[in-house]
Formats: sequence, C-alpha cells, structure tokens
Amino acid sequence: MSKKPTYEELEEEIQELRKSLSESKRNEVRFKAVFNQQFHFIAIITPEGRVLEVSDNVLRTQGCIREDYVGKFLWESPTWRNFPEWKERIRKHIVKAKSIDGPLLTEDIYQTSDGTTRHVDASYTAMRGEDKEVDYVLVQARDITERKHAEEALKASEARYRTILDTINDGIILQSASGEILTWNKGAEKIFGIPAKEVIGQTSEGRDWPTIHEDGNKYEGIDHPSMRTLQSGKPCKNEIMGVYQPSGDLRWISINTNPLFTENSEKPYAVAISFSDITELRQAMGALQESEKNYRDIFHNSSDTIFIHDAETGAIMDVNKTTCDVLGYSVDELKSLSVGNLSANVPPFTNVEAVQWIHRSLEEGPQRFEWLAKDRNDKLIWFENSLLHAEIAGKDRILVFGRNIDDRKRAEKAALAASQLSDSIVHSSPIGISIYNSDGNCEAANDAAAEMVGATKAQVLQQNYNQIDSWKKSGLYDVVMRSIQEKTKKRHEMDVETTFGKITSLDVHVVPFTIEDGPHLLIMFDDITDRKLAQDEIARFGRIFEDSLNEIYLFKPDTLRLLHANKGARHNLGYTMEELQELTPLDLKPEFTAESFSELLAPLRKGEKEKIVFETVHKRKDQSRMMWKSTCSFLNMFMILYSPRLFWISPSENALKKN
Repeated sequence: MSKKPTYEELEEEIQELRKSLSESKRNEVRFKAVFNQQFHFIAIITPEGRVLEVSDNVLRTQGCIREDYVGKFLWESPTWRNFPEWKERIRKHIVKAKSIDGPLLTEDIYQTSDGTTRHVDASYTAMRGEDKEVDYVLVQARDITERKHAEEALKASEARYRTILDTINDGIILQSASGEILTWNKGAEKIFGIPAKEVIGQTSEGRDWPTIHEDGNKYEGIDHPSMRTLQSGKPCKNEIMGVYQPSGDLRWISINTNPLFTENSEKPYAVAISFSDITELRQAMGALQESEKNYRDIFHNSSDTIFIHDAETGAIMDVNKTTCDVLGYSVDELKSLSVGNLSANVPPFTNVEAVQWIHRSLEEGPQRFEWLAKDRNDKLIWFENSLLHAEIAGKDRILVFGRNIDDRKRAEKAALAASQLSDSIVHSSPIGISIYNSDGNCEAANDAAAEMVGATKAQVLQQNYNQIDSWKKSGLYDVVMRSIQEKTKKRHEMDVETTFGKITSLDVHVVPFTIEDGPHLLIMFDDITDRKLAQDEIARFGRIFEDSLNEIYLFKPDTLRLLHANKGARHNLGYTMEELQELTPLDLKPEFTAESFSELLAPLRKGEKEKIVFETVHKRKDQSRMMWKSTCSFLNMFMILYSPRLFWISPSENALKKN
C-alpha cells in the first residue's frame, strides 16, 4: 500500500501545477503574439481545408475581418476570390500536403485589397497527432514579388562576380565554417589541376590533398591555413605551400586567408582564400641562391623591367638591364632616384603611392596594378607591375616586374576614339538612325531619326516597336519581324504623318545584329519625300512633258537646281540629262543674274501670279544662242519653265545687236 503524501508534498505538487499552468498560458500568449505579428501569411486549416485561424497580417493585407476567413474553405477566401483557376490548385495543394511527410513547397499568387497581384513562396505542412492522422494543416507564405524582381539583377551581379573570379589568374576559394568548399575558381583549377566539380562540397580534412610545407612535410587537413583561420578567427598572410598536380608537377603558391564574420559574431562563418602561383618566382629565387651568375643571367635577360626595392623605405636597391634600356639610365643613376622621379609624378603615380604599393605587397602579399612611368627624355610609358615579397641575403625586399603595355593602352585609346567618332558620325548623320533591343525598346537614336517622324529624340527613345501603330499600318512591322526571324537585311518604303500633319516618305533599311547583351536591330531612315514628289510629278506629266516639241524644264524654286528636262530641251541644247541636273536656269539664260531671276520669280513665290511670260537669250552647250519666249509657273513644290523657240542668234555680239 502506497504511502499518503504529506501536506508539504501536496502543497509542493500544487505549486508545480500552478507554475505549469501559468507557463502554458504564457506560451499560448507568446504563440498568439508571434502568430499575429508575422509579417507574412499564416493560416491554420482543417484537413478538409476550412480555416481555423488566420494571422492579423492577412486581414490587414486583404482589408478583411476574421469572419471573412474563419470557417470557410481556404480557396473560397478573399485571397483567391478573383482567381477561379487557382481555387482548384489551392485545394490540390492541401490534398497533396496531407499525403506526404514534411512541407509541400509551392509558388502561388494572391490579390491584395487594392487589386494588386502578388507572388508568394508558400508551404503546406500537415500536422499529425500521435495516431499519425492529420489534425490540421499549417499554411505559411512569404511575399516574394520584390525578390523576383531582384533575382534578375542578382543573377547579373553573380554573373559579373563569376566572370571576375574566372578571369583573374589568382586562385580564389571560399570555405564555410565546417570547412566545406563553396567556391573554386578557374585560377584554383589551373593551379591545383583539379576541376571545381571534384572539390565543391568537400572539406580540407575530407580529401587527401597533395600539398606540402616548404620543408617537404605533408600538410594535414587541419593544418591548412583556411582551417587554422576558421579555428582562430585570424588571417594568414603569405604562407607558402607546395601543390602536386594530378600530372605530378609541383606548383608553389603564396596563400592569404581572411575570416568572414557576421555582425556581433566572434566565430567566422566562412573563410576567403586567395593564392598566387609563385612557382616561377620561387624557381628564379632558387637559381639566384644557387649562383650569382645564374641570377644575373635571369635578371638581366628578362623582357620585363625588374626593380628590387627595400621593403621598408621603398628605395631602389637594384634593377635589371631591360630597365636601364627602357628608361635610359645606368644602374647607379637609377639607384640614386626615387620611383617618383621615374613616374608621371602626378597622383596616383607619385613616390607616395609607389611606397604604399610596396608596403601593401609586404603586408598583404603579391600585388598587380598599372603604372605610368617616365623615361630619361620625359616620355611616358605604361607598365603593368607585379610586386612580390622576397628575402634576399636575409633582408626583406620587394621585386617589381614591369611589363610594357603601351601598345595595349594605345589600342584602348584608339578603340575609345573610334567609338566616339562612330557616335559623332551617327548623331550628325542626315540619315535617321535608331537601335532597338530584342524586347523592342529603343536604346539609341540620332536627331535626324526624331526629326523625320516629327518627334523629339526623348520621345523616340521611349518607343517600343511592338507598339508603334504607323509601323504596323505601313507594313514596316512585318518587315522587321521577317528580318529578325530570317536574320537578314530588309528594305521598305513607307509614308508617315508627323505631329504637324506633314506626310513624309521614308526609305527604311532594317539590319539585325548581335552584341554582348543579345540581338539588336538597326533601323536607318532616309527622307525621300522630295524624290518621290519629283517622281510623282514627272510620272503625272511624263508623257506630255517628254514628247512635247517645245523645251520644258523642271527646277526647284529655292536652289534653282534643274531636276528634269524633256527630250526636246535635251536635243536642242545638246546636253545629257546628267549634265543638265548639274545646272540651273541661270546657266542657260546668261542675261539673268541670280538677283534679277529671283525678282522675276518673286510674284510666283508669293502667289501673286500663276505664271510669268518673258523673252530672253537661250544658250546652248556649243555656246550658240537663240531668242526664246519663256513661260514660268509653279507646279506643287517645283517650277516649270516652258520655252517655245522664237529665232536663232549667232554667238557674235554684233549679230545679237542686229537681230
């Protein structure tokens, strides 16, 4: 028979029950507070799909009250009221969630109270009791609309990051706190001789890395600089490691590690490792140590300029023969100068910056940068400098290897000048030019393109060719589509009405092309309004005009340039059409000056008269002359000169006076 509890024991048990009950109430309050303050959508529903509870944020977003949700099927709630096709999809999500262990992850849409459609990242989790039956389903969703917009920008950023990583020669590795390798760039692949797919996800300890110390002893996984940095939280600088490639070749690298911390964290969450292949430099240094002669041969026969600097002061301790040849100084002269004396000596190419680079190489490891140097004759020369720290005769030295990149810089400058010249030609061209991307948006246009369609340049740059009605009405849009599909040049003539009501005829050339960011379209517009008007007028009066026995000329009233002359005129004058199109009526009627002829035409220009009849001397190509009675009148934008023959005049002045 069990012993009865004492009063004290009962009191103690009651107190424990009270504490447990109080803790349960506090937990319930906390749960509700957390549940209702969640920033995103949370709902608890029955296995059949009816809503038991919904977070306050849902009600705020939808502008609803709790009764609009509780007791109703989730898919019948205001969230999906205007999405009939989604109602069945939500119901199926719930059914599927009950049939699996763990959450069902989906991407859904919903509608806010103002009618905006948003995207969410959702999970449907069946919550089971001890009998494994589903008690309720927890639905959680996060609004990812902004994230979706940001993903493309992020992808572009990641692509640039990956391009940089894969372009540089140095190896770059990123390891997590567990030692797992997260990033392994092309430089690392080249130096280790191991492709990224074989090492991503592995650790320094989980693979037999063929690496050695300078004394030949093997690097154990835990001894790797990256693992030491993860353990200590401190960086490693300029640590030398030997790496055996799968081919058996031994490469030497200089390693730097830097711990990465989250805010207020004492332990790094990852480590960034960078390393440079110093095999050639190490071999060179070995040769230097073995023999001064070998050192001098390597040193002086290098095609690069080589400086050896004091690591502390930056003073020049030695230079190779190439340096003397390039800069025009002797070794002793160079030793007496500072780097500033051998540079452009304007920021950032002064002695101050040079010493900073030297100290950085000593403290951070190898450095690479461009430098503008100056020779004895003050000629400026561009170099790409590589700085390495070395110990020579027990002293810290910085070796600077300079590669002449003058040709590359000139090429870059020429490319820039060519680009600027191209831009200048495009923008000053009388031909309208515009460029559209694959989405149809205008990326560039010159002033002529805007003027031809009666718009501003800013308005043209806002265009999308998929939405230009005039292109569709004129057939240009179909030509553009065929050009894109067939990847061939196309040509099209069209008439457009400007904002001022003027009809302009355009000869359009469509040229598809591709640049780095994808397919593009070059559209070139040539204003052929005058030409078409002339052709139309000539076609309209062509038969009468051409077959007339009298001479008929068509010319522009502003420039007086002859546009056309009929057969009778060409036959009588002795000129070809091409020759006449280089002349004006003044060339055929020598008694007139530009001023007197302009005065004669003035009544026509002002609309005061429909035609003008006058008599004057008419000069042929052979310089013989005839007296002509001429009639001049306006035709649309042109003037017609009609000249029936009166009588012939000889070239002599006396004969002219006599007649």
